[in-house]
Amino acid sequence: MPLTGLFLVPLTPASTNPVQALVSHISLNFPSTLLSPYAVGYQLFASTSSLLPDAQSQIPRQFCQLLSTSHHAATTYVGVTRSSTGAPLVPAAAGESSLITIPASAADSFMQLLSNKLSPLWAHRQTLSLDNGTALSLHRGRFTFRIGELKQGGRISTSPQSLRGVLIEITDEAAAGPIGKPGREEDQAMLKALLDRLVEGSGVALDQVRLSARYTESEGENKDRAKRSDHALWALAELYMHVLRGARASIDNSSRIGCNLNGGHRDCKRDLTSSSMPATYSLSHELQPISNMDRVKRLFRPEPANMFLAAAPYFQHRFRTNKWILNHFQAAEISTSTIGNLGSMIILTNLQKGASYPKRISSSLIVTTAVFAILALSTRVPASAPAYFAFTLAAMLSSSIATALIQNGLFALSVGFGRSEYTQAIMTGQAVAGVLPPLAEMISVAVTSGKNGGGQGDDDNDDDGEVLTSALVYFVTATAISVAALFAFWYLLQRTARRQGIPSAVKPAEDEFAADDAATGEQGRPSTRASLAASDKPPVPLSTLFRKLRFLALAVFVCFAVTMVFPVFTVSIRSVSGIDFAIFAPLAFLVWNIGDLVGRLSTLSPAISLTHFPFALFCLAVARLVFIPLFFLCNIKGRGAVVHSDFFYLGVVQFLFGLTNGYLGSECMMGAGQWVAPDEAEAAGGFMGLLLVSGLTTGSLLSFLLGDV
Repeated sequence: MPLTGLFLVPLTPASTNPVQALVSHISLNFPSTLLSPYAVGYQLFASTSSLLPDAQSQIPRQFCQLLSTSHHAATTYVGVTRSSTGAPLVPAAAGESSLITIPASAADSFMQLLSNKLSPLWAHRQTLSLDNGTALSLHRGRFTFRIGELKQGGRISTSPQSLRGVLIEITDEAAAGPIGKPGREEDQAMLKALLDRLVEGSGVALDQVRLSARYTESEGENKDRAKRSDHALWALAELYMHVLRGARASIDNSSRIGCNLNGGHRDCKRDLTSSSMPATYSLSHELQPISNMDRVKRLFRPEPANMFLAAAPYFQHRFRTNKWILNHFQAAEISTSTIGNLGSMIILTNLQKGASYPKRISSSLIVTTAVFAILALSTRVPASAPAYFAFTLAAMLSSSIATALIQNGLFALSVGFGRSEYTQAIMTGQAVAGVLPPLAEMISVAVTSGKNGGGQGDDDNDDDGEVLTSALVYFVTATAISVAALFAFWYLLQRTARRQGIPSAVKPAEDEFAADDAATGEQGRPSTRASLAASDKPPVPLSTLFRKLRFLALAVFVCFAVTMVFPVFTVSIRSVSGIDFAIFAPLAFLVWNIGDLVGRLSTLSPAISLTHFPFALFCLAVARLVFIPLFFLCNIKGRGAVVHSDFFYLGVVQFLFGLTNGYLGSECMMGAGQWVAPDEAEAAGGFMGLLLVSGLTTGSLLSFLLGDV
């Protein structure tokens, strides 16, 4: 059963309220999902006999407690505790207790009954409530973190509310123990180390922390109360009553941990026994911030498909002697890329068990580097149009496999973290990677044109030299960026593994536990092993994922299928104002990718988010078909334009086409994690990536129909 720990952090009037700072720190630095607000209400009554002086009272003391929490909003718990004769007024007092439930709607009437009609028997002693409560799901649902401001006064109390402390709840859903039993010493140490890890780096110091832990029922189990004992149903309520009644005492000797939360583990480790260290160390490293490693590789890895598309003038020059290849090479390249990508994604999506995502990312970068290096060398190798066309398709196929490897790894990891911001970061990084290739192509053309006098001329040798040199500069630049990204990834991977102890970064989770067990001579906790070992997680059927994500999946499929018409039109449409095609084509790609980037960045604003309306996203994706007739209004192959304006083509058609692609693609990918269970999140990320590539493949095959336009 889950292990729940309640931390009570007393605050003095001069203390700084740490709640907002901690919530912001955890939300920004740890993969988390926001849950429904956290709320607690508590009333403490004491029997009037217990108010007599201790020396004269021989009557067992009784306390009546009323508790309401956001865990079970429809229920109010009423507990009566009878302590042993003469026992002090602290929660540790031994004695009998009973617990009942009443509807939350009757709670106010019950309190009025105690405070008014039964006032000769019961005296109100304390009112506590929780303000600004926040709940977060961490580590794909493994842990639940709740925090709020514990205030005294209000409701039936005549005293004004005052901040008394901070209440923190941490639940480990994978723990195993008898329901209702207090947590063992090593359990409390584990929860304390976990909180330590969350607070670290926030600048918040939590002193004199009091902790009580108990095995409770899972929140998901509350649906079938009739089949469970009262003991199981009320374990969490008893824990809250125990801690909140203790808030009245100045020191709770039974539940204090003798260390402070000062942003590190050092003080706490002095209180941990050697036998509890392995479990504490492993669990404290399960929650890791998203490292800079991920952000670096997302931004600076060149996208192979975009690199090929932006080099359209070079490939047109190489294929100019064969009319069919010249008209269809763009569609053939895209189709080869998407088919290879789709096949690889299908295989990778079905290989969920024991997947090593860092290895997939490293392999992708190695293949990408090799492809661009060979393309750079090929600019100096003469070849016929059919032979170079076959070589180009082989290079495109290799790069598509590399793209599948890195897409599958990144989307699976980001969605698995449970934070849509991370998926949005990947989508934005891809958009940045789309902006760089056409910009690099334009710069390389401008540099080589300047060296050759800046004219276009009719001299074939000058034209050959200019185009081939610009292509060489272009592909060498891509190779250098790929090499830099590969070494940066390796370096940050090793550094992150050393500093943060990410199990999946260097070796499988099973190997890490085996090493820990060999060093300590202990076996570790089975539940911990099961939660961390990816190979123990059963594959999620694709039919299940489609049933839950059907509109999002169809939306991303249609969106990217329609998008695939733009490369064919981009290499066919000429400027109406006489701009050189070697500059105009990359410029069109650049404008489209800038729109794509703006669209992906716009999803940062919750005000325009549609992730909760999948059908609306699907309708918008279908509506993008209107852009296809707009392309026919432009100057296709120099035959004249219906709308005689480069701004219409670049600023309206291309920019808005890219804008809608970036927005809809990001919204669909970000929304996937919100419609599946936490243990299905990683598979959902891979599934959405599969549908994305399927849309690209379908669109690229249909683009052959536009090759002769």
